[in-house]
Amino acid sequence: MSQTPADEVPDHETDQRKQAMHDQLRADVASWSATRSNEATRSVEEFRVTATPPATRRASRAKSAASAAPEAKTVAAVKKPFSMFYDGVTTKEHIAYRIARGAR
Repeated sequence: MSQTPADEVPDHETDQRKQAMHDQLRADVASWSATRSNEATRSVEEFRVTATPPATRRASRAKSAASAAPEAKTVAAVKKPFSMFYDGVTTKEHIAYRIARGAR
């Protein structure tokens, strides 16, 4: 019973297929490498442009209307600094409450 099943291929055919795939991969890699090296050379050449200094322009003066002085704040407009409130009680009342409860 030396018959081979239909899905099995003799060894010499397998080796030929493997070698063909290997050759195809080598050809693909060689073409990709050549394309990549050409792109790298091209991109470097594109950046070889002499840089020119920017044109010097005189700064124009700002209009006097734009530089008007801001209005001075009045004493009533000054806000109080931030302070915490603890459920509607002042800080002093909260500290007294914590001390009464035994907090350190």
